[in-house]
Amino acid sequence: MEGHRSMQTSHVGGHEGAIWSHLGFLDNQCNSQISSITARAPGTGLLGGLQMIYTSFADGVSISKGTPVYGTAHGPTVTWKVNDGEWITRARGRHDGKAICQLQFMTNRLNSSPAFGQPTGDIKFDIKAPRTNGGADMVLHCMAGKSDGCVNSLLFIWAEPAEAGIIPMFTPLPEYNLNPRATFYDLCAKSYNRIDRITSFEEYSKAGIIHRPTGVKPPLHALIIGINKYKINHNLVAAVSDALNFKKFLTVDLLVPEKQIKLILDEQAKRSGIIKALQDLAKDNNGIKHSDPILIYYAGFGSELDSPSDLASNASSVRCIVPQDVSELDQVLPIPDFTIGALVRKIAQEKGNNITLIFDCCYFAGGFQDKMPPDVRVMNKKHLPSFQAYPDRLLIQDALPGVDIADPFSLGLSLPDVDTHVLLAACGHREAAFENRNSLGQYGYFTMALLELLRSTEIHALTFKSLIQRLPALKTSRAQNPVCEGKHVDRILFDAQVKYPDTSFIAIKPKQDGFYLEAGLAQEITPGSRFTIHKGDIFGPSDTDIGTHEVDWVDPFVAHLKGGNDLDLPPICYGRQVGYGPDQALAIHFTEAFVRAAEPSEVWSHVLCGGQGGIFLRPTTPGLAQVVVSVYGDNETTLTLTNQASVKYRIKTLPPRGQLPIPPKASHVVPVLGALAKWNWYLCHAPTPRPFQKFVDLEFYKLQSIRDLTDEGNTTHDPEGENLVVGGEVNIVANAKDLYGIRVVNRSNVDLYAYLLLFSPTSLTIKYKYVPTISSFSQGLPLPKSQPCTIGYGAGRQTPFTFSLDETQDTGATILRLFVSTRSTNIEGVEQESPFEVSATLPNQDLKDLFGRDVAWDVVGVNIAYSRWPEMDETITKPSGLTIFESQDSSIIPVLSTDTWSSQKLSIFPPNPTPGDTTLVPSSNGALFTGRSSSPRRVEAPTSAVYSLPWFRTPALTKELLASIRCMRLRTFANGKGPDGASLSAEAVGYFEISVIGPDGFPKRSMTYRSHSTSKSLEWMDGTVFEENHIVWRYLKVGDCFEVSVCVEGKGFKQTQVNKLQYGSDLLLLS
Repeated sequence: MEGHRSMQTSHVGGHEGAIWSHLGFLDNQCNSQISSITARAPGTGLLGGLQMIYTSFADGVSISKGTPVYGTAHGPTVTWKVNDGEWITRARGRHDGKAICQLQFMTNRLNSSPAFGQPTGDIKFDIKAPRTNGGADMVLHCMAGKSDGCVNSLLFIWAEPAEAGIIPMFTPLPEYNLNPRATFYDLCAKSYNRIDRITSFEEYSKAGIIHRPTGVKPPLHALIIGINKYKINHNLVAAVSDALNFKKFLTVDLLVPEKQIKLILDEQAKRSGIIKALQDLAKDNNGIKHSDPILIYYAGFGSELDSPSDLASNASSVRCIVPQDVSELDQVLPIPDFTIGALVRKIAQEKGNNITLIFDCCYFAGGFQDKMPPDVRVMNKKHLPSFQAYPDRLLIQDALPGVDIADPFSLGLSLPDVDTHVLLAACGHREAAFENRNSLGQYGYFTMALLELLRSTEIHALTFKSLIQRLPALKTSRAQNPVCEGKHVDRILFDAQVKYPDTSFIAIKPKQDGFYLEAGLAQEITPGSRFTIHKGDIFGPSDTDIGTHEVDWVDPFVAHLKGGNDLDLPPICYGRQVGYGPDQALAIHFTEAFVRAAEPSEVWSHVLCGGQGGIFLRPTTPGLAQVVVSVYGDNETTLTLTNQASVKYRIKTLPPRGQLPIPPKASHVVPVLGALAKWNWYLCHAPTPRPFQKFVDLEFYKLQSIRDLTDEGNTTHDPEGENLVVGGEVNIVANAKDLYGIRVVNRSNVDLYAYLLLFSPTSLTIKYKYVPTISSFSQGLPLPKSQPCTIGYGAGRQTPFTFSLDETQDTGATILRLFVSTRSTNIEGVEQESPFEVSATLPNQDLKDLFGRDVAWDVVGVNIAYSRWPEMDETITKPSGLTIFESQDSSIIPVLSTDTWSSQKLSIFPPNPTPGDTTLVPSSNGALFTGRSSSPRRVEAPTSAVYSLPWFRTPALTKELLASIRCMRLRTFANGKGPDGASLSAEAVGYFEISVIGPDGFPKRSMTYRSHSTSKSLEWMDGTVFEENHIVWRYLKVGDCFEVSVCVEGKGFKQTQVNKLQYGSDLLLLS
C-alpha cells in the first residue's frame, strides 16, 4: 500500500469552534473521493452547516459514507453532486474573519457548485489545487474545520489524483440518509405487512410536520465569563473558546440580541469585574424584567481552599472560582461559592428566580495527588492565596441587608433545595472537569456536549433534569458526570420562555379509537410526551392553544393521544410539543449498513416502539447515542457502547470476543437491545439533586488473610495497604488468587440502606452483591450514620471479590454502583444474565424506580479495570496505571495542522539492519511475507490520554499464507520526544499496536495487540514475537490484513522512520 501523501492549504476563516475532520469517514484513504456536498444557509448571512458523502471503491463495488452536519442543522439545504469523471480542484468564497459566509467549488472540467451561503464577508479567498511533483493538479481529498452554530473555518486537504480515488465510477451512487431518524424509520418499516404502504422518511415528514418561524426574540439575558490566561501563569486553552461558543449558540441559534449578553474574557475577568457584572444583573433599569430568564456561564479554573478559622466550625473547605488576577502577592482572593450565591440571591430578589448557572470547572484536586494533568479545570490551592478571615463579609451584607449571614455556607450554589437558581455543573462531587487541548479543537468536554444536545432538542420542551439525563457520555480520561442542582430541576429550561426561531406543528387526525399525531417514535415522540393543541399551524400572538394533552402509546409512525374518543378536538388541528416523555428510552443510532442488512420482521416495529416491556429506543446521532448498532464482515451485528468506562477501557464493541456472532435478525438483535437498555438505564440511574454524593465514601482494598478464624472455621481477611480508589477508578492486574473488599463510610447525619450492583460492560450482566449479615436478600445493608461498613470481608460469611480473565480476554472491567436510601427497598428484578450466553429470548425488561418519590436516595460508583499484561520484551516501559488497547475506530481522527503535522523529513535516515540483528528467518520450504511503511509517521499527544494514529497496512492474507504463517514480529526505527525536543518524561510513553483489519476495511473486534515501546534514542527495535500459539492466529480469516498504529500516552510525540511487519513460516530463529 502506498503511503498517504497529502498537502493542506493555509487556514481559512475564524479560530473558534469545535474541531471536526472528514478523515474518519474515508472508507479507503487511497481511493476515496467527494461525491456529494450539502450545505445549509439559515438566513444569517453565514454558511450554517456542511456535510459530505465520500465514496470509495473495492472489487468493483462503491462504498459511500456520509458525514454528520457540522454547524447548524437548521435552515434550507442545497445539495450538489460531483459528476462522474470530475473532481474538485478549486475552492473559493468569503469569510468575515470569524466565520465562513460563502463557499463555492470548481471541478477539473470547470463546472462549479452553487454558491453556498451569502456573499456577506469582506475577506475573499480563492484556493487552487497544489501541483504534484509531475506538474499535475492535485484534487480535494477531504476537509476539516471548526464550527459551532455555523461553519467558522475550513482546512482543505489535497492529494494526488491516484490517491484521491479518481477512477471511473462504474456503479451508481446509492442514496444515503444522513438523518438518524430516517434510518430508524427505515428499520421500523421492515415489517412484512408495512413495507409496501410506508412512504419514504422525507415524504412521511413532509406530510405530517409543518415548520413555522416564531418571529419571537427571546427575553434571555446572559453573563458569559471565560478565562484562559491567568496572572499567575497557570493557564487553560479552551475556556475562552467555550465562552465564545456559548455566546454564538445564544446569538445564532436562539437569536438572542447582542445587547442582552455581557461577555468578559481573560483580562476583563478580574475579581472586581466579575463581581460588578453579577451586581449589574440585579440593578434597576437594566432592561431585565421580573421573571425574564437569566443565564450565568463560567468557564475557567475552580479550586477548594481551607476554610478560615472564624468559619472552621461550619465547613473544612470553601469552593471557589478563580478570577484572572488572583494573586497572593497582591492579595487578590478567589471568589467563594457563597459570595456568588449571595449575589445570585440578590438577583433573584430583584428579577425573579428564573436563573440558570452553568459552570464548566471543578474544585477537587485530591484525586490527582501531586500529578495534576494540564487538561483539568482545577487549580491546586498551593498556588492560591489562603483565606485568613471570612471573605467578602461586607459585600454579602450589602447584597443581602437584613439577612442573617452568620453561616455563609447556607448561601452556597450547589445546595439541593436552593430556590434562587438551577445549577448545571460540569462534574460531580470529587470528580474533575476536563478540556480537550487539541491544537485544532479546543473545548471543554461538558460545554461541547451540552451545546450539541441543546442544538438537537426542543429546548422549550425539555426540563433541566432531562437535559442532564440526556447528555452523552463524556470522552474523558476519568469519570466526569455532570450534575444538576436546585429546587426547580423539573422546570422547563428557562421556564419555557426561550424557543428556537422556528417551531414544528404536527398534524392530528381522528380515527376510530381516538386522535393520532401524524408522527411517532421515528420523530423521537415517546409515551408521556406532552403537546399543546392548536387550531392552526401559524405561531403568533393571535394563536391560542385549546389544551395540552399527553401521548399514551406510540408506534414508529403515529402517536395516540391519551383520552381517546373522549377528547373534544376539532377534526383539523395541530400539536406542538411542550414536554418530553420519561427519560428511560435508550438513545440509539442504527447505521445505514445495519438497516440494509437487517431482515424484514414485524418484531422491529413492535419492540422498537416499546411493544414489549417498558423499554423504548430513541433515535439520535452517533455523538449523542448510548449505543451505535452496525454490521461488519459477513453481516455480523456489532454494538458500540459510549459509556465512559467502556470507552476508556477499550471494551466498547460487543459482542465480546469468543461469543457467537449476532446476525442482523430481529430474533437475535432484539434480546440484546432489551438487555442493553435495562443495563444502561440502571447504570445511569441517579437522582436529581444528589443528596448523599458528598457524604458516602466507597473505598476498595486488597485483602490479606489473617490467622483468626470465624465461628464457622473460615479464614478472615483484613485490608492490606491503602485505599486503591484514585479518581473514581481502580487499576489492578487480573489474578483469581487476589482478594479484594469494600469499605463504605456514611458521613451523613441519617441512617441509610445500601445495595451494591456489579455491571459488566462486556457481558451486560447485572449482579447484586448479597451481604449475608442481614436477614432478607433485598432489604439492603444497614449503614448507620457516621459509621463504616464492609462488603466482601468482615462480619458474617462474606465472600471477597476476585477478578480474572478467560483465555479470549486481555482486559476487562467491572462497574460498581452503590445505591443508598433512607428506606429499604426490594432489589429483586434488577439482576440480569448475559444476553450473549442465554437463549435468544427477551429478558425481563421492566424498569422500576427503586426507591419512589418520597425516599431520599443516591448512588456512588467506582470502576474496576483489570488486565492481563502481555509478555513483552524488557525494553518496554509499562505506563503507570492501567492501559488497555482496542481497535482503531473512526472517532480517532488524525490532526492536520502546521502545529502538529511536520512537513519536513527527519534529519536522520534509518540504517539498514545489521547482520547481528535478530530477524525472522523463513524455513527452507517457506516464504517471508512483509508489510512495510513507505513514509515516516509523527504523532503528537494533544492531551495526557492515549492518542494513536494508523501508520500502514500489510497486503491481505491469502489462504496459502494463513496455512503457512507460524509467527510475526514488528521492527521499527523510531524514538520518542517530549515537547520542544525534550526527552520523554516518566509519564509519557510511546508504543506500537498491531490491529487485525477485516476484508471490509474495519478493525475486527478486540483484535488489537501491543507490540513494543519506543526508545529515547533513534534506533532499530524488535517487538514481541507473536508465536503460533498466540490468540491472534485463532480468529484470522482470508482477506484480513494487519494495521500498525503509532501511539502516545502523555504529553509528547513519537517520530518513526522505516518499519517492517514480518511474518515467516517458522518460529523466531536467533542468528
